[in-house]
Amino acid sequence: MTIVFVSPQNIKALNCKYLQRDDITDVLAFDLKEGSLPSPRAQSTRKKTQLNGDIVICADMAVRNAYLFKTSLAHEIVLYIVHGILHLLGFNDHGTVKTRMMRKKEQEIMKYLGSKVETVITDK
Repeated sequence: MTIVFVSPQNIKALNCKYLQRDDITDVLAFDLKEGSLPSPRAQSTRKKTQLNGDIVICADMAVRNAYLFKTSLAHEIVLYIVHGILHLLGFNDHGTVKTRMMRKKEQEIMKYLGSKVETVITDK
């Protein structure tokens, strides 16, 4: 699994190319299962314990959202990584029920990580 930080312009281009959405987003997940081209949020037949993908994060959106939601930059980045991993595991946020399920799982993981979130990014 690779985590890549990109500019707003780059994530917008990826979002447009792979999801046909002409806007800047905070995170994209690309499942890189063997023998296929990268595609965001693709479902895979491999075991769900094996991750092979890229998580692309817009650093500027992380800074913006940390300010907007009154969280830390570390919190936002870890949240985006968690979000991306959940996509690679087959979760999706299309539709009310699926979005609710994914958000609940994100919250569970973030709660579990708790104060460790700050040390993951800042290495305090």
